[in-house]
Amino acid sequence: MTQPSRIRNRRTATTLAAVVLVSLLSLTGCVNTVRDVAIGMRDGGRPSPEITPAPKRTGNRPSPTPPPVSPPPAGSTPAPTFDPSDFDATLSAGTVADGAPASLSGSGSAIVNFELDPALMVVVDLDCSACTGEVVVSAPTRKNPLGTSQAPLTASYLNAVLDDDSPSQGITVKATGSWNLKITTSGDYPTVSGTQSGSGPRVLNFSDSASHIAVDYTPLDGADSLFLRVFPLSGHTKIFGNDDALVETLDADVPGIVAVSTNGSWTLTPTP
Repeated sequence: MTQPSRIRNRRTATTLAAVVLVSLLSLTGCVNTVRDVAIGMRDGGRPSPEITPAPKRTGNRPSPTPPPVSPPPAGSTPAPTFDPSDFDATLSAGTVADGAPASLSGSGSAIVNFELDPALMVVVDLDCSACTGEVVVSAPTRKNPLGTSQAPLTASYLNAVLDDDSPSQGITVKATGSWNLKITTSGDYPTVSGTQSGSGPRVLNFSDSASHIAVDYTPLDGADSLFLRVFPLSGHTKIFGNDDALVETLDADVPGIVAVSTNGSWTLTPTP
């Protein structure tokens, strides 16, 4: 699969490069759905670029039909094996449902298991402000982590859960120090409106009605990058990526969920 579209900042004029549009499908078995996005996140964040029609939606979450999953190409590196022995503890957060988030506390490295009423995405809020060193947040089903940052850290992450997955789900945390974790279904996540600024990984549930999002991004360092996933109520899911500092207006609509993956600083503003 191809890389997410890269948006390059130009000195003479700000220009938007190709945008990867991952439309949610009608219930006909087309393959490019939010499930593909979820699988892409597990496989290194590379969604399929093909465009398909948007389906009818239920509530504020898409309901995809599972697509076939192609085998890895010959000679490719196999996915790392999840090993529970790599973690100091296994914790249970109970059941997560609309109107019923789950919260718990832990320290060091841990697997956090939870039961999930059918929902496509969950938001993980992590308060690791008492931690030191590197913090890695992931899930047992992922090849690449949701985020890797330096403590102290307060962040949020979007983890796609597929409607045909097992109700038993998990989040993993590797950190030095104590932390607090909250898991909320995406449809129940608190909304924000207007300009939002911050640094590091964040999930924003915009209530604004707008057809574009203005982005001002500054990388933490030369190795940092920006990765945006936009899940609007319209169903027009979009994914953007950029390696450099960026001041750009993106063709992406809200209301809906916007997941910011970076260690740099950013400002997002819904615009007409």
